[in-house]
Amino acid sequence: MTSTSATMTGAEFRAIRERLGLDVPWLAKHLKVGKSNAERYDSGWRVDRQAPVIVPARIAVKVRALLEHTDHYVDSLVADCQLRMAAGALATITVYHTDAEYAAAAAAGHVPEGMPARWHRACAYRATEWVPGSVLSYPDPGSNGLFAWTTSPSRLADVS
Repeated sequence: MTSTSATMTGAEFRAIRERLGLDVPWLAKHLKVGKSNAERYDSGWRVDRQAPVIVPARIAVKVRALLEHTDHYVDSLVADCQLRMAAGALATITVYHTDAEYAAAAAAGHVPEGMPARWHRACAYRATEWVPGSVLSYPDPGSNGLFAWTTSPSRLADVS
C-alpha cells in the first residue's frame, strides 16, 4: 500500500517509477517537469546534496494516479487471462518490442494509448505472476504487430 500523504519521498517516487517499468525521461515528459527535476526526485536529494528532496504534492498526485491506472490495467489483464483459461484457451498476453509497435496496437484499440511499450511489458509480466500458466508473447510479424502467435503450452515448454 502506498502512502496517502500529499507529498512523497524520493525513494517512493523511484520505487513507483520502477514498478511501472518507466524510465526517468519518459516520466518527466508525462509529468510535465524537467528531466533534471525528475532525476532529483528519483535520487531523493536536492542539488546541493544537503537535504533530501520532497516530491511536490502536485507531482505526487500524478504519480499515484499513474500507479492506480496501472494497477487497474494489470487487474484487467489478469481477468482476461483467467477467462481465457476457464474457457480452455491459452492465456497469452501480447507484448511489444518497440514504442512504435505498441502505438500501432493502441491505435487499433488493443492496449491503452499514451504509454510506452516497456510499461505494457511490466504490466503484462505482473499479470502472469497472478495467473499461473499464462504466457507473454511477441506479436506475429505477419500481423502488423497486433496479434500474438498462437502457440500451444507444450510448444512453449520446448522453447524454454
